[in-house]
Amino acid sequence: MIQRIQSVYLFLVVASMASLFFLPFSSVETTENSITSMHVFEVMGHKTFQDNVQTQNAPFYPILILTVVVIVLSLLNLFLYKHRLKQIRLCQLIMLLIVVLVVLIFQQSETRATDVTHVVYHVGTYITVISIVWVFLASKAIKKDEDLVRSADRLR
Repeated sequence: MIQRIQSVYLFLVVASMASLFFLPFSSVETTENSITSMHVFEVMGHKTFQDNVQTQNAPFYPILILTVVVIVLSLLNLFLYKHRLKQIRLCQLIMLLIVVLVVLIFQQSETRATDVTHVVYHVGTYITVISIVWVFLASKAIKKDEDLVRSADRLR
């Protein structure tokens, strides 16, 4: 199971998506009524800091739920190595969910940005985009295995 390259790719998806629990997606610095606030967006939610003290923590459950679902589906896909066609379909679903996750990240970050401020994207956003590449490479490797098995069946 682990000796196949797609298993390594799927494990990289799980590892990179699990690392999102420790890394921020983006941050926005705003100034309202001469009070400077820093808004940090993470998987666990949206944190607001004023004078380096956390003043508010607002959870945003869609990002949290999507991240957990992608991790669980990737682990499930890792152990479906005998059912390659199911693996390919599950890879497509995982890619779609990660794209939705990226859209939610950008949408959530841009809602706090104003004309004066801008959004600073951190490592978490880039890891999410790289996860799409890992799933795509896993899907290609699974398809290659399926083609190899089908060609061997034709020779029998």
